[in-house]
Amino acid sequence: TNYTVVVDGVKVPVEVVNRATSYVATAMIGVRKLRNLPAQAN
Repeated sequence: TNYTVVVDGVKVPVEVVNRATSYVATAMIGVRKLRNLPAQAN
């Protein structure tokens, strides 16, 4: 089963496997961390 997750208007296909929710959550956290890097650098 494949789900398409929309992140900030960008559709990202996600293959659903065991603990798929954790993978998605990890991806979301990763994106947030990347966005926070410039703020921390300043």
